[in-house]
Amino acid sequence: GEHIIKNRLEELFVYLYRFNNTPVSDDASNSQKYIHNRDLVKRIQEYIDRNISEKLTLEIIAKAHNVSITHLKRIFKAQTGTTIMTYLTETRLEAAKQLIRDGKYNFTQIAEKVGYDLFYFSEVFKKKTGMSPSEYAKNTQKKHRN
Repeated sequence: GEHIIKNRLEELFVYLYRFNNTPVSDDASNSQKYIHNRDLVKRIQEYIDRNISEKLTLEIIAKAHNVSITHLKRIFKAQTGTTIMTYLTETRLEAAKQLIRDGKYNFTQIAEKVGYDLFYFSEVFKKKTGMSPSEYAKNTQKKHRN
């Protein structure tokens, strides 16, 4: 009986040694990186949404999340299929469109609320939507009346 117990303990030690010293497979490591990066990108998107009225740059966003600008740009593009600056611009414009539809603020106030000065806001808005903020406001008012 003593010999059997000794052999079983040796087998157990060998198994535990192998199990604990087995390198993590590339698939598991990549899966963990993917999940980490996905969660990081989600936090970055939430950060942008919360701070839409602030001056946000790649440097500010990267610093707030303790990553390099290069890493920030790479993982954001990989996870979303778009650049972080495109996401920032689109998020700002969607917020601006909603504020215009709400009709509570003038264009200067809306520009400030989405992190732009009035001139740049008008320029970006027209470039991305094909119409000025005032044209957009008129079009949305017509749709609501009809």
